[in-house]
Amino acid sequence: MVLEQQSLPLPQLSSLPPQPPQLFSSLLLSSSNYIQWSGFIKTILSAYNLEDHILQDPPIKSNPPFKEWQKKDNQVFVHLLLSLDEVHKSMVACSPNAKALWDHLSALYGQTNNIGRVFELRRQMADMRKDNKTLPQLFGEFGNLWSELEVLRPPTTDPTEIIKRQNEDKVFSLLMTLGDSILNYEIGNSENAKYLS
Repeated sequence: MVLEQQSLPLPQLSSLPPQPPQLFSSLLLSSSNYIQWSGFIKTILSAYNLEDHILQDPPIKSNPPFKEWQKKDNQVFVHLLLSLDEVHKSMVACSPNAKALWDHLSALYGQTNNIGRVFELRRQMADMRKDNKTLPQLFGEFGNLWSELEVLRPPTTDPTEIIKRQNEDKVFSLLMTLGDSILNYEIGNSENAKYLS
């Protein structure tokens, strides 16, 4: 018996969902993953040709296409909210549009001179252990940290910046030797206070 091969109809482009899928909630923003999160969100929005909602100012309300823009902007806004943890949702829920929400988070976490985050990345890389991870998992984790570090500290040939980074790295190295004990440092102790002044 010969079976006839049937071909299934391909979906028409117009039948695809008009807004971005639930991909937004697969990576939630936290205080330590802004660069990774923002790149992920920009990629999704770009795929749906909606990145202008976070990169450009809204059109004037009196323009005829404003209503259509506002509908799409509300969709982007909701999807952005879905990609935030509860703390961040409460910070930006009253933003007037998607761009205002995006700008607020960018101002909080998007500074490329975020020295605290640079230290945290260095510390995480220094503390990495293979444990039960496979080698590809370990390389992937390290690669993600390194990529974020390169965004915060891109390669430079500026001598002043190189010296600044060398000095920061010295401080980082010293702080990493202290471990968590720095958090328990007793400032009130007169013996310790002389080192902090």
